[in-house]
Amino acid sequence: MQAQIGGIVYRDFNENGTKDNSLTFKEPGVQGITVNATLANNAIFSTTTDATGAYQFTLGQVAAGSKARIAFTGLANGDYGGFTGTGNGRNVQFATAPSSATSFAINAPEQYWNNITTPYPILMMVQQPRGVYTIYNAGRYSVLEINNSTNGPNPATSTYYMIIDTFKRPAKFANTGSIFGMAYQKKQERFFYHQV
Repeated sequence: MQAQIGGIVYRDFNENGTKDNSLTFKEPGVQGITVNATLANNAIFSTTTDATGAYQFTLGQVAAGSKARIAFTGLANGDYGGFTGTGNGRNVQFATAPSSATSFAINAPEQYWNNITTPYPILMMVQQPRGVYTIYNAGRYSVLEINNSTNGPNPATSTYYMIIDTFKRPAKFANTGSIFGMAYQKKQERFFYHQV
């Protein structure tokens, strides 16, 4: 890249400060991020990232040897500037042309789960019995806690589902009644259930 400033804005899922791009784990570029370059003479140039997350200021905008303040704006709600590392800097950086590595990482913590340190996140699910409510159903479980790696019967080859003994059973129908919705409050780490 000659006499210009450019880089990439990407989603740094694992917050390691580097854009990972392997066969099994790819971190995509982020389109539509506004990038402003302010030169020493107070001239301001603006562009947005393309579908791959790339942007650049051309030779006509930034001459060789020019110093520029590069600012990244326009993040979506819930997105934050990622960890600063070898592959990216903060949302405001300073660069001297030519530079092709003035990059910025975006992170949303809830979009990444580390399967190495915690391979099996716990999932909660609601279970509904078949048929009319009876005393028998009242003793069955309405809320189940399962591992995300738990396997069950294949619906294409099995005519019924059996709840295996490794599931945890936090609540019974006798206590909850029918449940028609569930939501998780991250800050307090608790679930809410909707009953009719």
